[in-house]
Amino acid sequence: MLVISNALNDTSSGLVIRNFISNANAKGKKIYGFFEEVNLDNENVNVFSLGKIRALSRLDKLLLILFNRSFGCKYRSRLLFEKYIKVEKFNSYPVVVFVTGVNFFSIYSIVEIINSGLFNSVHVHFLDTIISKNSWGENKFVTRAKQRVIRDELKKIISKINFSFTNIEAFKLIEKTLEIEFKSQILYSYSVQNYIFSFDINPSRNLIFYFRGTLDERRKSDYILDLFNSFSKEFYYFNFIFQGNIKYSKNQSNIDNLTILPFSTEIGWLEKADVFVDIDLFLDDVYIPGKFFEYISYKKPILSITPLNSALRNMFEKDITEKSALFIADFDKSSILAQLNILSEHFKMKTQVNVNFGKVKKLEDLILN
Repeated sequence: MLVISNALNDTSSGLVIRNFISNANAKGKKIYGFFEEVNLDNENVNVFSLGKIRALSRLDKLLLILFNRSFGCKYRSRLLFEKYIKVEKFNSYPVVVFVTGVNFFSIYSIVEIINSGLFNSVHVHFLDTIISKNSWGENKFVTRAKQRVIRDELKKIISKINFSFTNIEAFKLIEKTLEIEFKSQILYSYSVQNYIFSFDINPSRNLIFYFRGTLDERRKSDYILDLFNSFSKEFYYFNFIFQGNIKYSKNQSNIDNLTILPFSTEIGWLEKADVFVDIDLFLDDVYIPGKFFEYISYKKPILSITPLNSALRNMFEKDITEKSALFIADFDKSSILAQLNILSEHFKMKTQVNVNFGKVKKLEDLILN
């Protein structure tokens, strides 16, 4: 199986891709991963990285606006095909392409693969919409250019690939951009209904609150880390664990009560955690990160810290009840504290609770089985 995306790193998208690769390996699948750049080591998979010149990214974005083409991504996708895929003759392999909100390497790679006529099974999974109204704070000219690239490129091959989406909003937005209606697989439902979740845990240990991914200034990292450091004194039976690309402008030795871990291939904390912590970009109307949906699939409570006008609030807040497993807070001490107190009471009750995350389908269940 070929797995293609723009990067394998410690972002939300990287988390989903790495979990997919791990699960594919566990099912005995032979994986070859092709990425523009790889920021992490992975001994369990054949990973090929083309390398990326970051200094050219701004120029490429300007050319994207002027010519509706991402020339750097287009060149690297062609290089991928000519240097690796065509030479090795992987034509009997199924292909899974992850499309993220970063750039168009994945889009152009899909077109190269389909146009070659060598592959019968190509599955494209949108981890996010990549053209949301305020994608990573981009301006309207970049967003319009992205829409044109997606429309022009994917329309050429729309009937030759299998689509899946992280959520219904991604599906609607891509469908609208392509100006075509098509049936596809949506992996995670926004409906929050009908499964039983138990808050009962082992009372012999502290509760583990776990964040995995990137935490930087776009997510108010200094404020969040200082806040959780202070909460750890009040909620002494909570352990707050942050793993990944954690950026803190002060000396990290000042953070006494948190556990901060580097991102690694080890994903055991996803199983050990009692509550997942989701921290959105501090921007209005940004797509919901892939990490959130990976969290949902583990069927555990989620504390989501997100701006007032975020995509997550727009989708979920109306469904939140006192028996939900999703706890939404502002980037504000009193708001987060209130949710921690509610969670504390839930765990003390140790009762089963009906929650609304409905059926959750995982990508590997769709593709690997």
